[in-house]
Amino acid sequence: MFDVYSENASYHLGDVLPVLLLGVVGGILGSLYNFLLDKVLRAYNFIYEKGVTWKILLACAISIFTSCLLFGLPFLASCQPCPADALEECPTIGRSGNFKKYQCPPGHYNDLASLIFNTNDDAIKNLFSKNTDFEFHYFSVLVFFVTCFFLSIFSYGIVSPAGLFVPVIVTGASYGRFVGMLLGSNSNLNHGLFAVLGAASFLGGTMRMTVSTCVILLELTN
Repeated sequence: MFDVYSENASYHLGDVLPVLLLGVVGGILGSLYNFLLDKVLRAYNFIYEKGVTWKILLACAISIFTSCLLFGLPFLASCQPCPADALEECPTIGRSGNFKKYQCPPGHYNDLASLIFNTNDDAIKNLFSKNTDFEFHYFSVLVFFVTCFFLSIFSYGIVSPAGLFVPVIVTGASYGRFVGMLLGSNSNLNHGLFAVLGAASFLGGTMRMTVSTCVILLELTN
């Protein structure tokens, strides 16, 4: 869509409106994210006034809750058959690999587990990738978006170091990917590009640095 050297446009006028709406909604979600984050940090400051013990207990409670939640959520997703044109082993059992087996029969993978049990960097790559329109289900991407949205809010501000930049990109990418999946064949753009645009809109809405966001996303995606 942003290839300025190509003689033929890879998108049509009908693709512009969904992209505009994607940016507007992403900005609104970013503002909501900042609002909720401010409320959570105020609550954390009230807890921290009680002493160091409460800081440690809060971090432990959030860590245990996060671990239980992330381990249990993939049970909600159904197993998907491995793509016939997969470029890597499917399913994978070890720490590496994008197609996580997670209680699925041979020849199948759990798409939600593939997002959750990867690093944030690998999850971003999976969401940004082209020609992967059928690797993820609507429900799995929506659950992943909601999970990232709220867990990144509650994980920020505890005694263990936690940033916002990469989690915001992951959250925005899952939001954009979900919108692209909803549009389906009604748009000429692939789901990976929608993920990039969703990450840009959500990042711009939360960080309020629009020009820097454009540079960062263009550098990330070449």
